[in-house]
Amino acid sequence: MQQILIDAELNDVFSSDNVVAALDAGVVTVTEPTPSRQTPRGRWFAVMFSLAALALTTIVIINGRQPDSGMVASNTNTPLNQQADVEREVVPSETVPATDIPPELSEQEREALKELAASVLYKLFPPAVQSARDSSKRFQSGNNLKEIVKAFYRFHEKHGRFPALYSTDASGKPLLSWRVHLLPYLENEELYRRFRLDDPWDSEHNRALLSEMPTVYRCPETADDLYVTNYLAISSESSILIPPAQAMFGATTPLGISKKQVTDGTSNTIAIVEVSDGRACEWTRPQDFLVVADMPLNGLGHARDPKVFLTAFGDGSTRFLSRDLNLKTFLGLTTRNGGEPVDLP
Repeated sequence: MQQILIDAELNDVFSSDNVVAALDAGVVTVTEPTPSRQTPRGRWFAVMFSLAALALTTIVIINGRQPDSGMVASNTNTPLNQQADVEREVVPSETVPATDIPPELSEQEREALKELAASVLYKLFPPAVQSARDSSKRFQSGNNLKEIVKAFYRFHEKHGRFPALYSTDASGKPLLSWRVHLLPYLENEELYRRFRLDDPWDSEHNRALLSEMPTVYRCPETADDLYVTNYLAISSESSILIPPAQAMFGATTPLGISKKQVTDGTSNTIAIVEVSDGRACEWTRPQDFLVVADMPLNGLGHARDPKVFLTAFGDGSTRFLSRDLNLKTFLGLTTRNGGEPVDLP
């Protein structure tokens, strides 16, 4: 089992990376602060983490296991180890000292350790743990958006164009979102094949597939029993993903624009936004973020921090933008070919 070293000093304790690592790992090991840094507050934190480590050790002992020492095994092909093997072979079996090598921890024991570590840390430092969790969720949500944009380009490599916002029947009625048509480029080819592409998203057959929503479409704060996504594409005639042209009505895989048509530059054009829970929709539904000129920021932002909203640009970069962003600037960022001078915040 991997051992994580966490300094008992306040600044290091409240490091998001350290706390997240402690939650994910099975064992927390405490390092004593140096004498020059021993303050009453530092000693208090050292004692608290020592108690946490003691609690973890107790659980391990109760389960009849010992945590891995963290030592890296030496190369068994070295002459030194070969010589040791020979020596062990010639020693009579009754004289060989018994070696109690503990088996690896079971999955249940690992989960018990994680739950205990999370519980102890949260009781000791609830604000720090919550801050670390929020930071981890922001990081995960950003990674989701990056993976989606990468899939846009994999789609483009095969078809020469980005996907259209949705597919339609022959009369132009929207059927399925681009999120469905992107599945083969997100390592979900098998799920894609099970959709009936000629049926709407809410047909009896297609609706049954809602529960198989890929993780990449799920915002970390969304409830597990809701098959909705907070990741919506900018929807307009001048966005990176556009509605299908009439020539694409009824097409199984509707195509939109090519990357050459993003004349404002992909790094200056927002492709996807993370919307509030009130604007989230079923991931297969052909619905996205329609930019309204007089209220373009309405519906953006998330419960973790309503003052900002997460965006993914056409080049795959992600950034948080303020809800106080100049409206003209935001509108310029949503168009691919407006030629507006945009000063990125």
